Amino acid sequence: MSSKVTKIVIGKGKTTGDEKAGWTKRYYEVEVSVTDENEIGIVKANVEGLIDGWLEPVAAKSKPQEPKGTPEAHMEIEQCFPKELAELLNFEDQGKWIKVSPKEFLGSDNFARVLTVVRELKGEYVS
Repeated sequence: MSSKVTKIVIGKGKTTGDEKAGWTKRYYEVEVSVTDENEIGIVKANVEGLIDGWLEPVAAKSKPQEPKGTPEAHMEIEQCFPKELAELLNFEDQGKWIKVSPKEFLGSDNFARVLTVVRELKGEYVS
């Protein structure tokens, strides 16, 4: 019997606080219909990024990060990616940030790898 994945449900939560002040639990779950079974990795990465943004503390979001804005910043970001992955990407200094975009279709595995590095650098995925 052959089965096809038609939807994916991803849930994530976070507990904050302490015993004195009390605990706060937040949990979000997203259900997505999938039309192309081969793109599940991309769908999963996008939904996880969305939920991570919801779970991020409000105070952390309101603090703007200082732009590096130097030629070295561009190279520093590029060097954070494995060489074979960096060769598939464009790195563009936007002044306040470095825009990382694909030169070609990455596929779900490479997209997930790029998203992992971007998150490690405290960056955001914008579609």
